[in-house]
Amino acid sequence: MLDVAAGDLQVAFAGEVLAGGGPAAPEASEPLFLEVDTCHIDAQRIATKLGKYMRFLRRRVTDVDGQQRAMWRTRWEHPNSHPGQVLHPPLLLAFHQIGARSPEASFERVADLTRPHWAGRWAAEEFHDYNDKIPLLFTTIDLLTEHGPAGAAFRRAGRQHFQTLPNAIGNARRDTALARSHARYRERARQYEAEQAAAREAKRPTCGECGTKFTDDHWKYTQYRDAAYDPHRHLSGPLRPNGRRPRPSRKRSRQAPGLPTLRIPPRR
Repeated sequence: MLDVAAGDLQVAFAGEVLAGGGPAAPEASEPLFLEVDTCHIDAQRIATKLGKYMRFLRRRVTDVDGQQRAMWRTRWEHPNSHPGQVLHPPLLLAFHQIGARSPEASFERVADLTRPHWAGRWAAEEFHDYNDKIPLLFTTIDLLTEHGPAGAAFRRAGRQHFQTLPNAIGNARRDTALARSHARYRERARQYEAEQAAAREAKRPTCGECGTKFTDDHWKYTQYRDAAYDPHRHLSGPLRPNGRRPRPSRKRSRQAPGLPTLRIPPRR
């Protein structure tokens, strides 16, 4: 069982082979499919399994809310942190050197045969886009024994170095590129807001006597219809009579006081 968040890994050691593969962490924060090989199965058979995984992950069903979802998502939770992308859980190939086959050679052969299922597309000359791809990982029991499940004992197909499990599953270049893109967007938004504020300040009226800029309330008052009848509307607050601006007059009702309101029914 593999828990990506806690780094807890229980794998099959000598004499305890996990047959058939399957979800290694159905209750973990992120599911991970695990295939353990004792170096007896040829690479072609393992590659065939990867094609079956892809068909399973792409299968869609109608969920309880009536929405179409990937069938595996109705059983295991998996964060979809990239809107507009289809993210699949990773598949870990764990080799235990019992047979005569080389784990490294077997993994290289499997990766070569299954490239369409895991290879990313170079996007924007900054990172690989793994939309609708399976993260294919490789490790051995010896590496897990040496480095531990939380150490750099995992290698992702297409990469030449070993990493920790979260780093091997993740896409650091994409995260960095998106962070830079978001920073540029925030900077453009800040500049736009500053330009809009400067343009508004350039239009702010000033006092006809002392040149003091009007406050927001005074500026808003000068735009009222009643301000057209105020002879001191061009003066700032301290220079106005009594230091205050006149209150806008309210419309008086044309109905005589004490009389009921006359309502005329509409014509039909």
